[in-house]
Amino acid sequence: MKKALIVTMVAGGLLVGGTLATAAGERQAAGPRRPLARLRAAKALALWAKLDLTDDQREEIALILVARKDEIANAAKPVVAKHRALRDAIQADEIDEEAIRAAAKALGEALADAAVLAAKIRAEVAEVLTDAHLETIEKFHLDRDMAVDKFLNMLSAVPTR
Repeated sequence: MKKALIVTMVAGGLLVGGTLATAAGERQAAGPRRPLARLRAAKALALWAKLDLTDDQREEIALILVARKDEIANAAKPVVAKHRALRDAIQADEIDEEAIRAAAKALGEALADAAVLAAKIRAEVAEVLTDAHLETIEKFHLDRDMAVDKFLNMLSAVPTR
């Protein structure tokens, strides 16, 4: 039971946090992207610890996620499958732009379904949190956005050869 609860909470956390597709895709990837997935997971766990939730809040959130575990799994499975199909289309020996675009569109549709569920779960979880918790989460997202922007700016500043 405890293992199932932890798995459900992690899956729900990824879905609610909007990182499901990225995390699922990076777990499948080999090479240099894997450490990025671990870093994201570590940051998410650090945020969870930083929130310093009460036992009652943790229990309420767990109940929300457990109640929706089937929905979470049903949203996650197509995202993972469509991501794998896109990866396979990208890595095919022959470049087939039409197949890549079709796979990307299918992934987008699966992500849209997962995003709607994530928004619903997020709204339920937000009712359990305090304003301070919500501010901490917002700051986490802003910091993450700034880090991505900084990386993209650095990338565009690299001279071409």
